[in-house]
Amino acid sequence: MKLVRENIAKRILAEDATQISQASDNTEFLMFLKLKLSEELDELRESNYSDVNEFADVLEVLETLAEQHGLSFSKILEAKHNKAQVEGDLKRGLIYKKLT
Repeated sequence: MKLVRENIAKRILAEDATQISQASDNTEFLMFLKLKLSEELDELRESNYSDVNEFADVLEVLETLAEQHGLSFSKILEAKHNKAQVEGDLKRGLIYKKLT
């Protein structure tokens, strides 16, 4: 079993109504969202981080997961911006190497 997008579920239902069900509660939904995130990250890796659709899928899952925890995506983007203002971002590729 895995979480699928609404229109994919509609296509599946058109073929076989026994294959689609809804999460029984929020705990189950969160479990499937976490599994979906792992699946989508694997697909992004497999695309060698070059497929815009795989990035979109990861963002979709992250946005839905955040909403389930009461966080809006706009709040996350605001926090990302604020953190970058205070601590900087990752765009320069700086690597920390601990000296022993």
